[in-house]
Amino acid sequence: MKTTLLFLSVFLSASLSGQEPYFEWGTTIGGPDLKNDALVTTDNSGNPIVGGLFENQISLEENGIIFNGNDYRDGFLAKYDSNNGNLIWAKQLNCSAGWLELTKIQVNSNDNVIVVGYLQEDNGGTLDLNPDPIDEELINTSDEIGFILCLDSFGDYLWSKSIFYEGDNFDWETRVDNFKILNQDNMLFTIYAGMDPPSSIDEAPPVNFGLNYIIDLSYASTVTGDPNAYEGYILIKTDIDGEVIFSNVFTGGTIWPYDSFQPIDFVEYDNGSIMAIGDLHQTADIDPNENVEVYHSDTGTVAAMIKLTNNGDYSNSYTFSCLNPNEMSSYSTFQINTIAIDENQNIVINGVLTDTIDIEPISASMENINAPIYTTVGILKYDENINLISTSLISPFEGPDGTPGGPQPSENAITHIDNNRIFFGGGTNYCNQYFNSPATSLGEGNSIYIGEINTTGNLIWSKNIDGNPGSQMAWTDINSGEYFITTLSNDIIDMDPDSGIVNSLDYGNNINLIKFSDETATTSELSTSKNLIQILDVMGRETSFKPNTPLIYVYDDGSIEKVFSVEY
Repeated sequence: MKTTLLFLSVFLSASLSGQEPYFEWGTTIGGPDLKNDALVTTDNSGNPIVGGLFENQISLEENGIIFNGNDYRDGFLAKYDSNNGNLIWAKQLNCSAGWLELTKIQVNSNDNVIVVGYLQEDNGGTLDLNPDPIDEELINTSDEIGFILCLDSFGDYLWSKSIFYEGDNFDWETRVDNFKILNQDNMLFTIYAGMDPPSSIDEAPPVNFGLNYIIDLSYASTVTGDPNAYEGYILIKTDIDGEVIFSNVFTGGTIWPYDSFQPIDFVEYDNGSIMAIGDLHQTADIDPNENVEVYHSDTGTVAAMIKLTNNGDYSNSYTFSCLNPNEMSSYSTFQINTIAIDENQNIVINGVLTDTIDIEPISASMENINAPIYTTVGILKYDENINLISTSLISPFEGPDGTPGGPQPSENAITHIDNNRIFFGGGTNYCNQYFNSPATSLGEGNSIYIGEINTTGNLIWSKNIDGNPGSQMAWTDINSGEYFITTLSNDIIDMDPDSGIVNSLDYGNNINLIKFSDETATTSELSTSKNLIQILDVMGRETSFKPNTPLIYVYDDGSIEKVFSVEY
């Protein structure tokens, strides 16, 4: 008895950093016609908030709230209780005409929910950004209009911004591709802006950010290249209320007017400087001020990182050269998807490689990384000075029949850093996926995976959720040892990879919200009325007691417990 009590004491007080998480619960959102990804983030209490798109009808909980839409895409937002997966509130964004896209959601320190996206409709579109059934906050467009929406912790409307070109004598489009909440609840947004006037013009017209801030595109002249078109990317930093602190325009170069630096993701350092990652399309102006810094790639598109000061001024740039330039195309040979930063100011980037890439952008000597088969996910860690620390690869390494070649892994490669722990996620896309070598499998078929790597880029643990055809990872969010995953599927999937008995519902099209946690299930006190009869590993095989190993205890009263004993 003394030994058992000592075991529980050590277990309950031990640090769980690096421990493989366990399934806690799963819930299914569904309808006959869901669209695209399902976004997820968490509030400051750890409750997950899911956002997505649907047509006609959607059920937000089993035998619960149902939203009815129309033949256009409506949006929804739903908050769930982290403890049990019960629905807390749900809101609908009504789109009476048009093509709605939601691209990102996040929560600030006030628990306000920030949603970004865009509405597209050539023949006129209308979206109500106020989820209140009585009050309206309409945006209208005959082209494509980007928006930023802020809701309070109950999902009620606070404010919104729309981004649009001035004038209506030309076709135009704007959208919010990504954003991130920074320190002090400032926000950074990537805005795409494109226009196609009916006749030649000397310079692009301005863009309105909301109603009180004009982004001057006058120096983004279209005299070179095609004079009847302009495309570029704008990086905008705002305060917590969406008021602009600075805006930078990354314009095209001299080859095509739509060549530009395309910011895809970004992080903020402790000193307020910003590192943006993205694609350099051939010749591009990478200095957002009028003092032009032009980078010329040989051909096609290369991945790049651009550093800005806290005021948005250009500081430095780093490019990832393709060592087979003849293979380059309009698509990047290293498509960087996410960037994260730890407390030591190290950064980790996650992207998809399709060729041999130099991954040491500041070194005269090349450090090559090669995509062994088709495309490979690369997870690269750098220090504050962009010196390479570690490299991890996720690849098929072989085709389904064992021969070289095979389908590419999912390009939805995600990286998170939480409490200096590095996490990743992605999809297998109908082919075996391995971590660093064929000896370590992340899963096969059509499934999704999450995992954690250590400071040297080696795998600590991974978890695979096997799904029927149509299952894919949509998004992940990690918050202090709690992991929330959304998957899309068109059939029932097993949401618990350990027990294999927790099945999702099936509405035809499904969003499955799944929670894993570092905390294992324990009893608050010992029971003297039941006896241990069997010990199983997580695969259900009988075993003996092993410290530092997840185990399942089976008792004579039919109950089971998940147990993890930490031994120093």
